[in-house]
Amino acid sequence: MLRYLTSYGYGPEANRYGASRSVLSIGWWTYRLHRAVDTELFVPMTLAVLACIACGLVTWWVHRRRQRDGGARGQRALRFLGTPEAIVVIFVVWGYLVLSTTDNSGFMFELPFIPAVVVLAVHVASRSVPRMRPYLATVCVLAAAISFAGMSDALPGVSSAARTVSIGSFSATAFDGRGSLLGYASGTGGACRSQTPCVGSGTTPGETTYLAEWLAPSQRMATLLHDTAARHDCDPVVFFAIQDPLFNTNTVDLDYQLRYLTALPTGLLKPRYQVEGEAPLRQLNDPNLGQPNLVITGRQAAASGNFSPHVGDRATIQAVRSDAFVPAAGVRLPDGRVMTVWWKNRGPCGAARP
Repeated sequence: MLRYLTSYGYGPEANRYGASRSVLSIGWWTYRLHRAVDTELFVPMTLAVLACIACGLVTWWVHRRRQRDGGARGQRALRFLGTPEAIVVIFVVWGYLVLSTTDNSGFMFELPFIPAVVVLAVHVASRSVPRMRPYLATVCVLAAAISFAGMSDALPGVSSAARTVSIGSFSATAFDGRGSLLGYASGTGGACRSQTPCVGSGTTPGETTYLAEWLAPSQRMATLLHDTAARHDCDPVVFFAIQDPLFNTNTVDLDYQLRYLTALPTGLLKPRYQVEGEAPLRQLNDPNLGQPNLVITGRQAAASGNFSPHVGDRATIQAVRSDAFVPAAGVRLPDGRVMTVWWKNRGPCGAARP
């Protein structure tokens, strides 16, 4: 966990998955909020939550004006800090600030805060002015129904795409029924075919069928890595010199675990600036990095080049050949690129296996 936080959370890897912002900028304070609205809450539920909070603030202001004793108000504030509601508020506010400190945008990092925010909104609504409660309940139920309909194929032309609303320079996602996989692929260019231009959202027509085609390459690669090592009576230790949003260490390792019930030791061949100036050839033989017996190489995708290490295909192939790796086989991706597997006879083999 510490290694992850000091590399992908706050280290050199974080900027590959997000952008740096000054704490003095408005964007630093609002980015996570905007992202939560666009990827988890969407406009209908956001408006419902804001309506509950607005009515709660009005109710608080009315009660505050009736209470002229400042000491009594101070005592109530202290008592509030000991309530379950205060714990939830502190969790949301503190968690939001901590999450805002990382440049890594992540995928659904804001999701753990959504249930707490909804619970707080419902609680505030239940304590609001009595005559407003039926209206708030109606707004919340309608927002939930509309959001559900937009994500369950009940709204023609909406459920298969993302729809945004704009007011001046501000825009937010009203509906996004594409699901987690399509939403993730849109942000990384993972659904873009090599010879088909992407639309504004980063996706293409017929993307659902196209994305389903990406399941098989990870499965084939997991089998290929296992069988190549097994033919030499070894366990696989793998370096990826290339990654894609839909074909990477996570997808291959997951398929490997599902098939063989054990984790696949994996690493990344990285640019020099990320590994204290080590060239690719040095990385392949650095005991601290794992000394792989399998290396996966291939070309970067045009639409998602920032997702992958930037060592370069030519430099990687030169390094593996210099280190006595030999090509073993390849796996073709749906966009036409071929991921080549290179083998070197070393690692945990025979009696040396753990």
